[in-house]
Amino acid sequence: MGRRCVMNLQSFNFVLALFLFALLVLCFVIEVKRRRVYDGFRNSCGQNSIDFEMPMRKLLLDSLERVRIEHINLPHCPFNWSERLREVLSLAIKIGVLSEGEVREILGKKLKRAGRACFEDHLERGTYPDHTSWPGAFAYALRESEFSPEEMEKIRFDHGDTVETFIQGYGKNDLLGAAFAALLPD
Repeated sequence: MGRRCVMNLQSFNFVLALFLFALLVLCFVIEVKRRRVYDGFRNSCGQNSIDFEMPMRKLLLDSLERVRIEHINLPHCPFNWSERLREVLSLAIKIGVLSEGEVREILGKKLKRAGRACFEDHLERGTYPDHTSWPGAFAYALRESEFSPEEMEKIRFDHGDTVETFIQGYGKNDLLGAAFAALLPD
């Protein structure tokens, strides 16, 4: 009986060692494949990386278009942007799939659209600029000359504000930079 237990224990140890070895080989294969993908990306040359680069660029540009820019101030969920997308965007910028300028341009357009939505709310409802959904975006759009001279004449401030004082009071110094930073890993 004792000898049979020892044999079963030895068989178990052998099977366990075999299983662990197979797991180690599997992990090695996965790591090698991951590195090949990363190296192909990083080197940015050859047929394989180009085939991979264009879909990645399209994915990121599409994701950036879907970003909810008005949620910039929500620390738990900036822009509906996941931690994985933060890492992918950071890598894509590092290896040149997208440039920082392209991302900033997209975000700048989104900020202007948000500012224009505040302008439209101001006109339609008579909401003062500082009482719109996002006065900071309204100030950004004003600073970036988003509105025509005719539209500018329609803006009515309260509290004795002017365009300049409104921008100074509500315009974050680098709203675009803050929006860009919110898309990248901490």
